[in-house]
Amino acid sequence: MRPRRACWLVVLAVALVAGAPREAVPQARAQADRFAAGEARDTVSRVGAGRAFLFSALVPGAGQRMLGQSRWVPYLALEAWAWLTYFDRAREGRALERGYRDLAWSVARLVSSGPRRDGPFEYYEAMGKYVASGAYDAEPQRAGLQPEEDPATFNGSIWQLARSIYLPAGADPEDTESLEYWQALNYYAQHATPPPFAWAWGGSPLAQQRFRELIRESDEALRGATTMLGLILANHMVSAVDAFITARTRAARDGTPGIQIESGLRPDADMLLFTMSIRVPVPWR
Repeated sequence: MRPRRACWLVVLAVALVAGAPREAVPQARAQADRFAAGEARDTVSRVGAGRAFLFSALVPGAGQRMLGQSRWVPYLALEAWAWLTYFDRAREGRALERGYRDLAWSVARLVSSGPRRDGPFEYYEAMGKYVASGAYDAEPQRAGLQPEEDPATFNGSIWQLARSIYLPAGADPEDTESLEYWQALNYYAQHATPPPFAWAWGGSPLAQQRFRELIRESDEALRGATTMLGLILANHMVSAVDAFITARTRAARDGTPGIQIESGLRPDADMLLFTMSIRVPVPWR
């Protein structure tokens, strides 16, 4: 069963259970009888604000359920939907991520050397922007490292950036003995793509276009999963605050002692100062 379909089935089941008739749920009939006798009403009125807050912070809707409110249903339904959507989007994002990595390895990275090693996201992002990584050492027959000069390649753009950073205007780019040149070369060596990660899309522009689409779709799916985590956190907080306010309002209406702030002022003989203490007791039950 697909996660999204399972998500809606869970939400529907919660709603059906919450709205089931009393004749179909014996427990609901027994609870109604206790309310008629005044027992359940007393139990609900004794639910403390702190306890309702804690239970709803852990499980959205739990505090509302303890307080005998029917709006625990949307809190719980939203929690179930958000978690199922999170797992669905995260699974889809990881699958798309494997897809664009496999496509890069089977097409663009045929020019790389050695066994397969996947790089960080920035590496694949660069593969979507440049047709080729370019040579790491443009003249391997010469001693030392000879940077790629073609700015249309990724390595060539890195060398162009290194020269703009370290070589001042008017400096001789052929002066390989200057300190500035060696600083630029060091920057190039650290940021250019080495042979084990080289790539070249060559005559496969459609493959590179599909590669970019997979990256975009994967990024959107993973962002959606992150959004669901934020929604889950917000649902916990809203449910907890709602339960706290409801319990406090009910306690004030029933004459139950609420939050009390007690302060004390005592002298400190050693420091010749006065120390004030404040205590805030919150009823939990």
